[in-house]
This record gives sequence, structure tokens and C-alpha cells, in this order.
Amino acid sequence: MPFSPFRGPPESTAITAVLEIENLNAIINQRADRLSSDSSIRLLRDVSIRIEHGQTVALVGESGSGKSLTALSILRLLEEHTPIEISGSIRFENEDLMQLPLEMMRRIRGNRIAMIFQEPMTSLNPVFTIGNQIAESLKLHRNFAGKEIVGESISLLERTGIDEPKKRLGAYPHQLSGGQRQRVMIAMALACRPALLIADEPTTALDVTIQDKILSLIKDIQREYQMAMLLITHDLALVKNYADQIYILKDGMVVEQGSPSQIFEQPEDDYTVRLIQAIPESKRQPRAEGPVQVKTEGLSCSFRTSSGLLRRFFETGENEVRVLDGVSFSIRQGTTCGIIGESGSGKTTLALALLKLQNSSGAILFNNRRLDQ
Repeated sequence: MPFSPFRGPPESTAITAVLEIENLNAIINQRADRLSSDSSIRLLRDVSIRIEHGQTVALVGESGSGKSLTALSILRLLEEHTPIEISGSIRFENEDLMQLPLEMMRRIRGNRIAMIFQEPMTSLNPVFTIGNQIAESLKLHRNFAGKEIVGESISLLERTGIDEPKKRLGAYPHQLSGGQRQRVMIAMALACRPALLIADEPTTALDVTIQDKILSLIKDIQREYQMAMLLITHDLALVKNYADQIYILKDGMVVEQGSPSQIFEQPEDDYTVRLIQAIPESKRQPRAEGPVQVKTEGLSCSFRTSSGLLRRFFETGENEVRVLDGVSFSIRQGTTCGIIGESGSGKTTLALALLKLQNSSGAILFNNRRLDQ
């Protein structure tokens, strides 16, 4: 039976793996990297990973360990424009992707295999609207048109938690916050209901209040469509709660693999032990006794909304929008104060007001000296 990039998971129960990587290697020859004294540099060393239908597999390791390189190798995005040579076997739904023509790979990317990139600003096209970019995959892979595209695009944005999704279709990437751009990337990745979702730090740019919602959404879609996921993340707490299998990557090699209980309760490799020991713990700190170094009293900040559009957006008939409203806090010498809130809550405005880069009212004291006067 010829390979089709549009078919669903195989009906045969004999084939349980949606993706099986065996002995994946990535090498840069000296001709491409003249700074190296070696004949070649091995970036990936015999990496083998197995992901079954509906399963979440986490790839964990420090920066430069080869996590994203592994993901890009699956999609064969390296061989056309980089000097990196890839070898090994990458079988997707029982077909070796390494042997497929590039034209067939292009029909699979964004369709049967989708990827959420870590930095959406460099992944989204700055000259096309959000609606146009979501529509591209719906036209190409699902043959949608007209109102069907608009309706599905709005639905996808709603499911990823974007407010006023219909209006966002006409926005450009630079007009959205970082969290909103990442949500758009997630919507685009889920548009064609892929069999495999590669998520490279999928919630890094999202508000703390929306992270669980997005991950729960992805898990719901996994169950509904038996979608598999390769989760690349630095958040070990996230891995523990959402992954079925964990692969630990160091210097391009898999040093350990197992279930979350095996990895966290009985780690075997020293590197895995160090990663677990590096997980921050929430401990009650002793009460700080140092002098108050920074203090605010009733710090407030407002923006004028001269246009009717802004007044409608903030649902107020007034000419001002209150961003900070009587914020008071103090920071003692040698301590750390955390400011937490969702996008638009006023965190950045507060920092700018403290530095007098944003007009505000109220008192700002530094070492008992008034900075607001």
C-alpha cells in the first residue's frame, strides 16, 4: 500500500509506534566548521526514541544537548539548508522518513506531523495576518475554503484561550503579546489534527494562568485523535505530570530513559540525578530582617484612551484606563520580591514606573529617598 500523508493511525494493532527513531546521528564535517581541529563534530550520537499512538514522550536535557536538533531531524528541516549530515532510521507510521522524497515530506510537515516552535516571533511571518497564516494549512492540507476557513480559525483560537478571536484574525504578529503569539502557533499546529505533535517548550511564553489550560487542551486532543506528542521542555515538574516516558539527553546522547516514576524515584545516571537535584523547591524562607531598600505607597498609573476602539476594548466609557491602582509593597535589602500576573496585569508598567520611565502617581522610595519628587 503506497504511503499517504493524509491517512490516520494504522488500523492494525501490530503497529503500535507512531514514531520510531533508531541510531540517529548528526554530524558537521570539518569543511563546514573550519574552527574545529577534529575531522567532524558529532551533534547526535545513536539516538533512539519510540513514541506510541496517544503517548507523550518527553525529551529533557540542558541547552545544547541536542533536543531541538532531534526534533528538526524528524521533520528533515536540516539537510536542505545546513551543513549537518543526518543518518539513521526515522520511521513514522511504519514508513522511513529518511527515504521519502522531499516533496512528500513537505506534504507531511504541518499536516501529519506538526511542530510548536519555542520562539513564535521568529516562526510567524511578520507580513501576513494571523488569519492568513492559519488559513494556509487549512487550505493546503484540509481543502477548506471561504467561511469554512474563518469558522475553523476562530474555533482554533478560542480553544487556545485567545480573547476576541475573530478580531485577532486580522492582526499581525507584532500586534500580539508574546503569549498570544505562542497560542497562535499552537492553534496552527493543531489545525490539521496531526498524528504527531512536536512541542518545543510549548508553554514557555504563556501566562501562568493559561499554561495548565493549554496543556489540558493538548491532552484532550491526544485522547480524541490518539495523537502522540514529543515534548521538549526544561520544566521537570511539567515532565513528571504530563509525560508517559522520559528520555534524558546529554551531549547528543540518550543517557537514560524510563517512566516518570523510574526517572524521579530510581534514577540511574549521574546526570539524571543532577537534573533532579536542580529542581527548585518551594521552601519557606526566614523572615528578612534587613532594612527596607525599595518601597512604594499607592503607586498608580493610567493611560488615556483617546480612541473609541480602545474604550471598547477595555469596556469603559471613560477617557482613561487604570493600569496600576494603588500598588504598595516593600523590598528589604538582600531579598527577592516576585511580581506575578497574566499579560496586561501591569507587571512591566510597574517596573517602568519604578525607574521613572512611565508617568505615575504615588510614592516611590529607594533607601528612604523619594524618587517620585
